Amino acid sequence: MPRGLNHHGQSLTPLYPDLHKGLIAVTVLAFISFLASLALFGYLTVKLVKWYLIVAKTPVEQDSVALDSVDSAPTNQQADDFKLGIDGIFSDNASSAGGASSTARRQRRCRGAPNQSLLLIYNLVLADLLQATAFSLNASWLFRNGIIVGTATCFTQGLLVSIGDLASSVFITAVAIHAYLSIIKQYQPKQRTLYMTIALLWSFVILISTLPIAVTRNGADNGGYFVRAVAWCWVNEQYQTLRLATHYAYVFLGLFTTSVVYTTIYFKLRYRNSRQAKTYTADGPLTTTQNSYAFLIYPIIYVTCTLPIAIGRIISMSGTRIPVEYFCFAGAMIAFNGFFDCLLYTTTRNSIIFSSVREMDMQDTGLSTFTFLTPPARQFGNVISVETAKRKKRRDENGKKKANAWQFLDDQAEFGCAPQNSIHLDFITSVVIERQQASLGRS
Repeated sequence: MPRGLNHHGQSLTPLYPDLHKGLIAVTVLAFISFLASLALFGYLTVKLVKWYLIVAKTPVEQDSVALDSVDSAPTNQQADDFKLGIDGIFSDNASSAGGASSTARRQRRCRGAPNQSLLLIYNLVLADLLQATAFSLNASWLFRNGIIVGTATCFTQGLLVSIGDLASSVFITAVAIHAYLSIIKQYQPKQRTLYMTIALLWSFVILISTLPIAVTRNGADNGGYFVRAVAWCWVNEQYQTLRLATHYAYVFLGLFTTSVVYTTIYFKLRYRNSRQAKTYTADGPLTTTQNSYAFLIYPIIYVTCTLPIAIGRIISMSGTRIPVEYFCFAGAMIAFNGFFDCLLYTTTRNSIIFSSVREMDMQDTGLSTFTFLTPPARQFGNVISVETAKRKKRRDENGKKKANAWQFLDDQAEFGCAPQNSIHLDFITSVVIERQQASLGRS
C-alpha cells in the first residue's frame, strides 16, 4: 500500500499500519474535544433554560419589591450622614444608601436578553461539538479495520465535517468581530439583530454544505459526493472546485479576518494602555498590565488547529502527493480544536460563562478576566468607572433635530426595560502582615 495520498475515493480495507496509528490519535483527541464541548454546551444550555424560565419570566415589579425589602434592612452605614450639604440634589429614591442600592439593583435586574458574547460562544461550542462528532466517527473505521465508502457512517461523517468545520470558522469570526465592536468601538448590536445574524449564519453553513449534494445528485456520476479522502470520509476529489467554493474559501476568509481583527484589538489596547501609562501618581508612573497579549491567543490557536488541514487539501488539489502521516497530524489538530476552544473561552471569558443565572442579562464582554487597565503595583484603593446609556437627539415630524431634547437609548429598551446608567466600583484591597522578631544580643 503506498504511503502517499490515494485520491481514488474508494473503500480501504484493511487499514495499513501508518493509517491505523494515525486514526487512533485523531479519534482519541476527537473524543476529548467531544466530551469537553458536550459538557460546556450542556452547562450553557441548562443555564439559558434556567434564565428563561426563572429570571426572564419573573415580573420586574416582583423582583424590585423583594430587593427593596432586602435593601431596607437597617445597617450601620445608614445611620451615618453622607449628604455633605448637598441634599436635595438627588432624587428621593437615592436619598439614602439603601435607596441608591435599591435603584442600582432594580436597573441590574431589568429584564433584557442573555449576554451577546455568551450567545455567540454558545453557538461556537455547538459547532465544535459537531466537528468533534465528525472525527469521533473514525472509531467506526478502527472497529471495522477499514474505511467503507457508501455507508451511512461515511455520508454522516462527510456531512458533519463540512458543517462542523465551516460553522466553527464562521462563529469564531463572529466572536472576533463582536469583540472588536464591543471593546474598541463600544458598540453592541441590537439583540434582534444578533438573533437574525446567528440564524443567517447557521442557514448559510447548512445551505452551502448541503446544496452541492443536491446539485451533484449525491455524486451519482463519480461514485458519491462523500467518499474516502485519505483518512476519513469527505468531499470527493472529483469536485475540487466545489470544495474550494463551498468550504475552503470561507475557511481561509475566516482565518484572515480573525487574525486581522484580534491583532487590531491588541494594538488598539496597547495604544490605549500606553496613553494611560503616562498618568503619574504619588508613587510614580501608573503602569498597566500586558494582559492584552491574551487576545493574540485566539488567532494563534485557531490558525494552528485549522491551517494545516486546509493547506494540505489545497496542495493536494495540485496533484502533489502528501504523506498520510501529515493528514493524520492535521486531522488530530483540527479534531482537538473543540477542546482548545472550551479551555480558552472558559479561561478568558469565565466572568460571563460562569456568571450567575440572574446576571446573564448583563452585557459584559468578559474584559474583567483580562484586567487590562488594572495597575499591577496598586495595593490599596478602588477603581471607579461610569457607564451611561447611548443617546441621540430626538427629531420632530419633519426629521429635524429638536433643541435640548435628548433621548436615551439602550439595547434593553426594545424589551420593555428602562435605560440604564450604572456606576461600577471595583475594590482592590490587600492586607500586609509584617512580623518583626526582636534579636537579643549580649553586650
